[in-house]
Amino acid sequence: MSSLCVTPEALANGLPRPINGYLCPPSNAYGIDFTAFTVRDDESGFVYFEVRQDGAPLPFEMLGLEDARSIRYRFNPDILRLPQINTVLEFRTSQDLPNFQVIEKHYVGETNFATYRFGMDGPLKAGEKHVQEYVYENRISEALITEAVGHPWSHSVEALYFVDDEIVMHNKAAYLYSDDIPGIPGQS
Repeated sequence: MSSLCVTPEALANGLPRPINGYLCPPSNAYGIDFTAFTVRDDESGFVYFEVRQDGAPLPFEMLGLEDARSIRYRFNPDILRLPQINTVLEFRTSQDLPNFQVIEKHYVGETNFATYRFGMDGPLKAGEKHVQEYVYENRISEALITEAVGHPWSHSVEALYFVDDEIVMHNKAAYLYSDDIPGIPGQS
């Protein structure tokens, strides 16, 4: 854990580089259960990644999960040049979430090239399925694309989840880009 000021504002405007470790314990006090996740091109609808829970926990070991809070994705590099990327996250909670928000910090190496902040509409009720759609505007330079493609796993994300301005979950992701991975037909 860190001595950083762990508020949404401080983290949205801070964290100039990825951190070692996590900013909170892995307690999941609100019982947040991710049940589906999709990554697609906002324009063509091409699906780069999709996983869906069918009554059992998501198969994290098949997703390249290093531990319960860190995942590795493999994509075709054409995803880095899209104007917008769309994700859909489905989840349930065991407790009401009065004010839920997500902050994502994107890095290539030590360079923070984008910060995304997503709030949820109204309180989220326990036991209900919640579907959140996020649109990511492309903010990565051509130089950072070259670095991300040339240095596998150098593109990383710190995903920070808050309830009433208190950090409740901290996950990490890393990305590898390869032309051997299918991309949008006719784009590569």
